[in-house]
Amino acid sequence: MRESPEAAWEFELADAAAIDRANGRRPETGLAALVVAARDGALAAHYPYAGHNRLCVSRGPRWWIEAERPLPGFVTLAPGEGYVVWRGAPQAAPVEAVLTTRSAVLAVAGLVRALGLDGAA
Repeated sequence: MRESPEAAWEFELADAAAIDRANGRRPETGLAALVVAARDGALAAHYPYAGHNRLCVSRGPRWWIEAERPLPGFVTLAPGEGYVVWRGAPQAAPVEAVLTTRSAVLAVAGLVRALGLDGAA
């Protein structure tokens, strides 16, 4: 049985909160805030996976499999506070920074635009 996107988001939220605590980041400016903003927005139907400082989304729960490969964009935590949105595959070069912001909600909106999921031509 395949994991649902909802279950994946809940798992990533718990993991992100633990990462924030371990790194001394405030919850409202860390990875957990980014996961919440993405989960509650246009990326909810996708599958998240987070590292120590970034959030990626994929087509399926097994992002390492070709058919479920990550979408070509991700968000990293900026030094200090804030987020950087990147266009490009998380595991490949080149990547391009397209937005820096202190807002998790704006970072997710920037990621949605970078992925072409906003309906803009």
